[in-house]
Amino acid sequence: IPVIFLAAGNEVEVILAGVDLGAVDCVVKPYLLNELLARIRKALAFQGEQQKFHEAVRAFKNNFIALVSNEIRNHVTVIAGFAALLEQKSGRLERPVQQAYLQEIIQHTDYLAELTDVFENLLRSKGMTEGVDLVQAVKSVVEKFRPLTEKKDQRLILKTPSRPALIVRGYRRDLFTAVGYLLSHVHKHTAPGGAIRIGVASEDRQARIEVTSKDMTLPQNQKNSIPNHETMDLGLTIAKWVAEQQGGSAGVENRFGQGSCFWMALPLPRPVRERQDEHSDSRFDG
Repeated sequence: IPVIFLAAGNEVEVILAGVDLGAVDCVVKPYLLNELLARIRKALAFQGEQQKFHEAVRAFKNNFIALVSNEIRNHVTVIAGFAALLEQKSGRLERPVQQAYLQEIIQHTDYLAELTDVFENLLRSKGMTEGVDLVQAVKSVVEKFRPLTEKKDQRLILKTPSRPALIVRGYRRDLFTAVGYLLSHVHKHTAPGGAIRIGVASEDRQARIEVTSKDMTLPQNQKNSIPNHETMDLGLTIAKWVAEQQGGSAGVENRFGQGSCFWMALPLPRPVRERQDEHSDSRFDG
């Protein structure tokens, strides 16, 4: 229940004590009834917004845990299945088949280990943000995924701005992870032999990363936008979360003749001159 307290006169110590006790507002006597009613309405509206926020956080947390649990369960099931086959048919399986089963176990185990590292990094408290060269970060992600796309005979086409660097404020490893999940999702749903285009550009004080493929088959719940957290792929959930944590956004759109485009936009730092001009009115003359 939000509490508004009344103070007789401008008693600073009393007002501060009330705030320390958790009061949401203070009205100094004498006051107008309309003023008190307005402050009550404001307090109730603020309380409603807080409730919505906490409900949204709780829903995101529950859905995110469900996504993580499902992802881990799927990979553990695959590992257990191949391990059981090796145990039951070890004497009857040809050597190449055994190697293929072991390779599947290793790949899924590596994925779980990488997923654990991602969560540890995302949940770890961080210090100040750093300047990250987005162009170089995207190039590193592309090189990491190149062997995987070559196995599916997919072509990676990278387009970057002519400027040598595109600096954003954020956390290098988080951005690397987010871009990696966007590319991984498109790679997974793009047909063998298809082309994947990765673009980096700046527009409207934002840096924008796009991963596009016209040879892609999207799940039904991702036809028009990155959906809510209940239906989203775990990797896309992480990418969207990273973008929002760094003041940006993420989404997906269908473009006629170009296919599906997964994108992430991040704010660009304002030029120093622009920030100085914004505060020029506060300077003293003479």
